[in-house]
Amino acid sequence: AASSPASTLFGLFMLWWGWIGFNCGSTFGITGNRWIVATRVAMITINASSAGGAVSLLYTRWMTGGHQVRVHHLVNGILGALVSTSPTCAVIHSWQALIVGAIGAVLANFTNSLLKRVRVDDPVGAIGVHAGGAIWGYIAVGLFADGSLPGIKVMDGAFAGGGGKLLCVQLLAIVCIMAWAFVAVAPFFYLVGIIKSKDWKDP
Repeated sequence: AASSPASTLFGLFMLWWGWIGFNCGSTFGITGNRWIVATRVAMITINASSAGGAVSLLYTRWMTGGHQVRVHHLVNGILGALVSTSPTCAVIHSWQALIVGAIGAVLANFTNSLLKRVRVDDPVGAIGVHAGGAIWGYIAVGLFADGSLPGIKVMDGAFAGGGGKLLCVQLLAIVCIMAWAFVAVAPFFYLVGIIKSKDWKDP
């Protein structure tokens, strides 16, 4: 049966509100300069997710030939934008958040559309949202990070005059995380497959 659009949107707003809370909460306080960081983080999170929502509306209209607004496109686009803010929210400027969120939304929806074409079972679009949004978020840090922003200590990204050093670090982090996830998760799903199918050769 089709999912409920109202329930899907309700879940989105719960996640959206929570995302602002835990992104800001990652500063672990408001003393010293941390209140400046928390304020910037809130602005980045809201700007990026708003841009992601706007771009997702254009995306869903384009994908349906201008006839429909599909809720899952809108929801996954906003969530992809939110995921992309998690690495970037403390280290970029508010206007750059619009770019980060818009690209995160497009990548999330495009990845999910691609997976559907190759018949990968992902009914809630989690791969596009979390993989697409997160990989872009890591890359965005390497591109946009500004070490002159108050309250943080970070190398400058490529577009802030820091060259490619931080970008290379971020790309290495992506490779390490993907490798760790594969090593940790593949045996688990293999064992679950054996339990369900009773066939260790073709679980």
